[in-house]
Amino acid sequence: MTNIDNVKEVSVKLKPEEITSKDILIAWLRFYFADEIPHSFDRYIAPALLWALIPALKKLYKDKDELRAAYQRHLLFFNTQISWGGGIITGLMLSMEKERAQQVYNKEEITVTDDLIYNIKAGLMGALAGIGDSIDSGTVQYIFIAIAIPWAQQGLAIGAVFPFLAFSLYQVFIGLFFTRQGFKMGLKASELLEGSKVQSLIELLSILGLFMMGVLAANYVKVSSSLSFNRSESSNGYRSFNLKSYY
Repeated sequence: MTNIDNVKEVSVKLKPEEITSKDILIAWLRFYFADEIPHSFDRYIAPALLWALIPALKKLYKDKDELRAAYQRHLLFFNTQISWGGGIITGLMLSMEKERAQQVYNKEEITVTDDLIYNIKAGLMGALAGIGDSIDSGTVQYIFIAIAIPWAQQGLAIGAVFPFLAFSLYQVFIGLFFTRQGFKMGLKASELLEGSKVQSLIELLSILGLFMMGVLAANYVKVSSSLSFNRSESSNGYRSFNLKSYY
């Protein structure tokens, strides 16, 4: 075998593999089930994101040094909401790492740098967490709770189980959708989500979440008090109110 053949063989072995729909699904599910488990003060949930990306990174970087560097890139501080932030950023990181791996393999100028990858994560994780918390925790979960409360009042077990199962399934499927969209859109997603309109959307959704909490409280929270008011009216037409308390 000639030296040229050896070079070609090495080149083929180092060539990045394609990222398939199955890889995207695996990455999202790994992040979903690992989220908050490896939580630490200095990195928060960065190890969960790395755990999600490991199978794909192994397909992209066949060189051990490049793979090691990729692991280090995704161990920096990271924290966001699980489905909106976690889904979009997981897909976006897959897309960026795919592009970087191709640049490394083709020996091109590295435009997808370590700083760019982390800055995209840092720029999006807070904004997406605000949107996700407002919609998921502030609105959607209360809709599921409102549906289940009548069952719970009747003593049915489904009243306790339904909100948990429905909310979990909702987050799994919407997170998968966002992961696929983040991978498909690539850097275009970051440009869209870092716009000034995002903050206005967060404020709007926060108000909607408070509205939903108020609706539930008004319909299902019953408060009784020992205080009572007595109204009396004198002969000259004056009304008086007396406040009494019974213990």
